[in-house]
Amino acid sequence: NTKAPAQEKVSKELHEINERIIQLVQVKNMGMATAEQEKQLKKLLVEQKKKSNDLKRLKAEQAAKKRYREIKK
Repeated sequence: NTKAPAQEKVSKELHEINERIIQLVQVKNMGMATAEQEKQLKKLLVEQKKKSNDLKRLKAEQAAKKRYREIKK
């Protein structure tokens, strides 16, 4: 199952967001997070959810198009 360029892009963005979340969570767990970092973490978590949903939507669209092509044959 190959990824469409749009899926690849969103997947890459999601990966980068996850990396940043991991870093911020580590800082937070050490008790060294600033208010700004806490705010950034919250924003990233929202962004992560959005990107994750985007990716699911893109995959669903791809599957639907594939099914449609199969039916049309």
